[in-house]
Amino acid sequence: EAEAMVEDSEAIADLPKGVRLNFQGGIYHLMDFVALGVPIPRVLRTVLGWYNYWCQDLYVSSDLPQIKKLMGPARKVVGALMPLCTKARGHTAENQALSQHFLLRGFTGEDPADSVSQYETALEWNPANDNAKELLGSAADAVLLKQVKEAVEQSDKKNFKEAHEILDS
Repeated sequence: EAEAMVEDSEAIADLPKGVRLNFQGGIYHLMDFVALGVPIPRVLRTVLGWYNYWCQDLYVSSDLPQIKKLMGPARKVVGALMPLCTKARGHTAENQALSQHFLLRGFTGEDPADSVSQYETALEWNPANDNAKELLGSAADAVLLKQVKEAVEQSDKKNFKEAHEILDS
């Protein structure tokens, strides 16, 4: 039923431009079942996958606020799915969905250091996630640049001990 809702052409016609399928309808149809806590990986993976695809569609239309909003309810699904999976098994559909979720969390993060952590988690679930590798490098560069700027500011203020501590971190 949920899969049929996702592909319902009438519902799709009413969606915002760029959203390919009625992900919301399918997700909401299954969320009562998910809330029961029944550990069925296929259902959890499907719901998380729909969240991920929905966010990818929103990314194309540059709707970052809506992507951030979707990360909240998606976390509930992630919390239920993670105990059923084993890290580093990137060949499994469940791990790929988890990895993509953490990539999206990193992408929507405000703090580069938190984004680094999210991308690292994405790679723990799927070491072959090339997008997470690329974004991890960019986020790590941003963290390093921020630290260098802070160290220079401290050095300009003659706070050499603080500057050194920042650089050491």
